[in-house]
Amino acid sequence: VLLFAVILIFIGIFSWERPLQYVKWNSILPITWFFLWTGACISDFVVSKYFKFTGYVFLFVVGFFFFVWNNMERPKQIRNDMIRGLELTFPVVLIFCMFFRQKIEGICYNGIYHQRNDMALYTLMILIAFLSKIFYYMCFSHSKEKEKWNILYSVGTTASLYLLWQTQVKVCFVAAIVVIILFLYMLRKERKGYMKNTAAFALIGSILAVLILHISITKLPGVLHSNLVYKKDCFDTVYEKLPSENVDRIVLKKTRPVTEIHKKAIWKHYIRKMNSLGNENRLLVQEKRTMAHNGIIEMAYRYGIFILIPYIALLWICLYRAIQDGGYLVQATALSFGIVMMTQNIEQPFAHPLWIVFYLGMGIWFKEEDSGRNMEKIEKYICGGLEKLSGKRKRRLQ
Repeated sequence: VLLFAVILIFIGIFSWERPLQYVKWNSILPITWFFLWTGACISDFVVSKYFKFTGYVFLFVVGFFFFVWNNMERPKQIRNDMIRGLELTFPVVLIFCMFFRQKIEGICYNGIYHQRNDMALYTLMILIAFLSKIFYYMCFSHSKEKEKWNILYSVGTTASLYLLWQTQVKVCFVAAIVVIILFLYMLRKERKGYMKNTAAFALIGSILAVLILHISITKLPGVLHSNLVYKKDCFDTVYEKLPSENVDRIVLKKTRPVTEIHKKAIWKHYIRKMNSLGNENRLLVQEKRTMAHNGIIEMAYRYGIFILIPYIALLWICLYRAIQDGGYLVQATALSFGIVMMTQNIEQPFAHPLWIVFYLGMGIWFKEEDSGRNMEKIEKYICGGLEKLSGKRKRRLQ
């Protein structure tokens, strides 16, 4: 958390383009955001947390970052930079997985992380990033090389979808299906489609990429004897028992059945321990320390039950603003976050790209200008409705 605080301060300083001007944050979103992280600060001050200083960082550091962001001439550039960062790092992740992280038959894939759930959340955000770039190039770009970029991003989309499938995290795959359906719907709405040549090359490239990736992560680390196993690795398997002769002993010791701890038991245990001021550490469930596997329960346990009022309000407001914004990236991010938070440990500060893009991405909506436009639309809608009603009443009287 402190490392990201330093990074955000530097990003804010480097994004300082011109003399800063007064920015009004009187809309409902920044007010809800302020109450959420003020409540987190109060809880953190009273009860020390496993995830420390998150509220303070959001109020002061992220607040400064949002303020500078709202003063930029092209504020959407920050979102583009977030996605560009994911694009540039994904090839490095692929190379690392192909050479050093083997996919073993019967064991769910952890990728670059200690657990498969974290890898699933990462690949889900990568999928959204590539789909958003394809959507941009197909609908808004006039570049002569947009077909080449679409082919490249299609290959990246397929690779991320393949890795997501190997993790076998169902809720993330459901979220992936939702964002793909949203992508197709928005393309149809814009009346855009793949050109035949582009679609053919994208399909061939995607098939080749998946074949190379599949052969590499299943065979290459074993052939080169380069497979790495982290000390904190925890492997999940869909089988009750794995054949020990085909699996490394270290991997076998770290492997457990998927249904070892049922999520309902975790939720009940966490709900029983909730209070008004929050709790210090993660709970032990069946002699294993675990998080709540639910964003709402996790926040209520960590910061106290009263934090749920601004937290749930913030989620709903962000979903509403994302739909109103109309951009694919913000809609897909908000929908995915809302889906995966129900069963995954997404509420880990700055641990996942999806968490970062969701929480930092809302800063562009803080300016009162946007809320002013929304109020004008609401006023026009209400006035128009009243005029229609008064017209009908006049006709009836006549």
